[in-house]
Amino acid sequence: MEEQRKNNRWQINQGAKINLLEEEPLLLEGVINDITLKGAKITLKEKLPQKPALDLNINIAPGLLINNLKVTVAWRKESEELNTYGLFFNWIDDKKKQEIYDFVYKNSPQEITKHWWAETKPLSKPSER
Repeated sequence: MEEQRKNNRWQINQGAKINLLEEEPLLLEGVINDITLKGAKITLKEKLPQKPALDLNINIAPGLLINNLKVTVAWRKESEELNTYGLFFNWIDDKKKQEIYDFVYKNSPQEITKHWWAETKPLSKPSER
């Protein structure tokens, strides 16, 4: 699968409560594995509804509430025990983006200075192909 991410993903592995804003609100607990200013990877015991788009609030412990998110489920990996989802934030206000950055800077400062290209393998030289 080709990487299409344009922002650094910050590995935070923080517990979170996900409040689905459906006709019947649903509160789920899980882990935010990584987050960017445009999305997140989450792991839950429960399965998310089979909808391409969701409205939700994410409360990340300790102390970050991202409310009124409009998200698209970009990908799903569901199993019997754990379910992992890639969420794309369709809409998030600039104040919340700053709060995400501040949260990562405070709780995982080493993530701010990492570069996505540091994790890639170097290309082989043309003569080695």
